[in-house]
Amino acid sequence: MKNSKVNMLNSVLLLIVFFVFLLVINYNTPMIGEDFALSPTLDAKQNLSFLDSLHWIVGRVHNQSMNWNARLGEQLAIVFLTFNKDIFNILNSLMTLIYGYLIFIYAFNRKFNLENKSDIFSVLLICLLNIAYMPAFGEIFFWETGATNYLWSLVILLIFGLPYRRMLSQDENFMSKYPKILIPYYFLSFISGMTNENTVFAFAGLVFIVFLIRIFRKQQIYRWMYISSALYTLGIVYLLTSPSTKNRTNYYNEVFGITEINLGTYLARFKNVTLSFLNTNRDILIVFLVVLFLFFVFSKINTSIKTKLHKLPVVLFLVLLSGASVLVLIMAPYIEKRAFFLSITMIIVAITYMTVSIYNEFANTLNRYIELIVIISLVGTSLLFGYKIYSVYYKFNNEAILRNAQIISASVESRVVNVEPYITKTTRLLDPREDYVKGNYQYYRYYNLDEITISPRNSDKEILYNIETKEIANNTLKIKGWAFPNNPAFPTNLFRYSLILNSDTKRYIYSASVQQRPDVTEYFHKVYDINLDNTGFLAEIPVSELDNGIYKIEILLEYDNKIFMQMTEHEINIAK
Repeated sequence: MKNSKVNMLNSVLLLIVFFVFLLVINYNTPMIGEDFALSPTLDAKQNLSFLDSLHWIVGRVHNQSMNWNARLGEQLAIVFLTFNKDIFNILNSLMTLIYGYLIFIYAFNRKFNLENKSDIFSVLLICLLNIAYMPAFGEIFFWETGATNYLWSLVILLIFGLPYRRMLSQDENFMSKYPKILIPYYFLSFISGMTNENTVFAFAGLVFIVFLIRIFRKQQIYRWMYISSALYTLGIVYLLTSPSTKNRTNYYNEVFGITEINLGTYLARFKNVTLSFLNTNRDILIVFLVVLFLFFVFSKINTSIKTKLHKLPVVLFLVLLSGASVLVLIMAPYIEKRAFFLSITMIIVAITYMTVSIYNEFANTLNRYIELIVIISLVGTSLLFGYKIYSVYYKFNNEAILRNAQIISASVESRVVNVEPYITKTTRLLDPREDYVKGNYQYYRYYNLDEITISPRNSDKEILYNIETKEIANNTLKIKGWAFPNNPAFPTNLFRYSLILNSDTKRYIYSASVQQRPDVTEYFHKVYDINLDNTGFLAEIPVSELDNGIYKIEILLEYDNKIFMQMTEHEINIAK
């Protein structure tokens, strides 16, 4: 009894830790790639009323589903991107936990038991396998548009397939136990067919096989099965025949120069898809084959494991069935690694079932300290991966914050803005999708600009700055802004500020007074853990002292014997 309570407490604490971790990463995930295309403009997001937001969503969803993409996840992304991201952060963290729970149910065909220590082991294993091996991990779980299109869509599909999964293992009218959920389940069946072009075929195969098995065994086929499968099929038909699907297909055929598709085309694609799947998922495939081998070996020497051998075909069948989601990719002219999501999920289901079965049989005979070492190893490895994920997202989020500020600041004076490329590079954990926003008018539209160019990083830039105002009033030129060294390792409260005005023939230097700017400290606190309150400046220059002409503004910072200079893109025209 005491052990059960301890196990339950450990389970609850573990789930809380997972939720908090997921929440932190979601909050450190900025807008990426297609998020800018599916969102209202920055100004609109800040000013739209709730009713106006709903009106915008209806129009945007209709346009997106009719002209570009009818997937359910795409429309969900539009909804979430319209409102405060706090909503998505919380719900997406919960959806990730539900996804992990569904892996457990698909593996063991039962509910999670908070009092069972082997179920705690299962949760840790599922977490670790996803973190360590899931291709395009960040795109699937944290990127807003990616998560709604893949994570959310697969969770919906897994819930739809749950009654059919149970029927593979036992003759049970699942819905007779829960008659009140029939209407919601029918709705879920329809939208499940609209989730993703490649995964829907795998679950269509699951439904078809269950029907065949029950016909062969002369078992009853229930009315809800006919209705749900029909609605699911209607959803698939809608997705595949939508005008947007045809538009997108034609677009990619044009982009990739495809004018004719024949048997040779499909054979070449089959080869590319196969090689891409094997190369991308080599490590987890090796783990799967090793665990499968060990499971068969132990089943020969352990009678308890042997009794679980009869359930293995169902799990392996799910793995095989998920292969349809990979095979159907031959219909597409390109391959996204996140399209392997369902297949790798089912491989994780199989690895979890076999590993936990072996663990359960040896846990009772193992020394409790060895068992503790196993658990600590899983926890420790998960923590290491977790810290790595947090570090990557924390740094990238800071980069995105700085870029956003740079764009907003520069857009005050120009409708064409240049920004530096992200330092963060594409990895399995995070893809900044810089290739998508480069030259993309929808990226400019979000900021209400004519163009945003992305130029190579200038490592010689000595000063970070922003000139906020430059105006002439009462015969005085006032230039106001903030500035500090790119490497602020010096006490910023001791800097002397000067502005240099450069024309083709003249060069003037004027001192600037220090202005308090606590907002600069607040904005940059995640990047620079120092006080930047004294980085503001104000120069007041008598226009009478300046010759007519166009002057470029240069910033000069002095501290002790250190000098920092930075030519800006700002100019002032003096015409008296």
